[in-house]
Amino acid sequence: MWEYEIVSETELAHHDLELLPNGNVLTIVWEEITTEQAKTLGAQTEHPIYTEKLIEINPDNNEIVWQWRSVEHLVQDIDETATTFGSIRENPRKININYNSDMDNGDWMHANGIAYDHTRDLIFMTVNFYDEVWVIDRSTTTQQAASGEGGNYGVGGDLVYRFGNPAAYGSETPSIFNRVHHPNFSNDSHTQMLFYSNGVDAEQSIVFELQLPETLGLDEQNENLPTEVWRFTDPSLFNRIVSGAVKLPNGNVLICEGDFGFWEVTPSGQVVWKMQGYKSGFWRAYPLNPNFF
Repeated sequence: MWEYEIVSETELAHHDLELLPNGNVLTIVWEEITTEQAKTLGAQTEHPIYTEKLIEINPDNNEIVWQWRSVEHLVQDIDETATTFGSIRENPRKININYNSDMDNGDWMHANGIAYDHTRDLIFMTVNFYDEVWVIDRSTTTQQAASGEGGNYGVGGDLVYRFGNPAAYGSETPSIFNRVHHPNFSNDSHTQMLFYSNGVDAEQSIVFELQLPETLGLDEQNENLPTEVWRFTDPSLFNRIVSGAVKLPNGNVLICEGDFGFWEVTPSGQVVWKMQGYKSGFWRAYPLNPNFF
């Protein structure tokens, strides 16, 4: 019915996409930044890096009608000559470009999921190697999204909100996530979300349901973190990649353990159904609305 290819020497669509209420398609794109460009941005690297970009495509004419580039919202505290130089702690809406600079493959961010909140015109994006969620204002124009001003929240393309790993912006508050996948809303008011924390360090995964604060925003004095509504883990629940969890119509949570199969868990934490798959792995699971058929 429709296709749009994003693959070149400098760009590659990856991991996730979302059909927006207006019929457009939102997707994540890796954008190569050359070694020389990266160094001018204050990145401590001797190789290209691959930053995240979001683009919105109109499928009627294949035009890109909006974009957001992470490379336009950076901060770092090492290279005083770079325009990105500043205090990481005092700029929590900016992305510390050197947070994962010890990784030699250049894939320092590795976003893997997006969820669109149509009630607030916000994009929630899980960024695996930062162990956190970035929240981006889609109400901006592309020009505003390249700046720190404009849009419904007045911060342009800077992060409206972020959570999961305060260390990524210089805080000593403990992290919630250890690698994270599949951001999705678990109620109709879009105030609660489910996440699959892979738990690579502990080799045990945790599914979290979090309550978002009423006002999304943060500064160096107030991190305004979500509150935990529910969690589930089990000694045998672990996959270091992919995986996810969604709320079922009966109120239970369907967990996709990427290298195993599926768990259905009640709000009290009782496992009421499991199914081991017969293939190499699973990305996610999506409950289908019977009204669609």
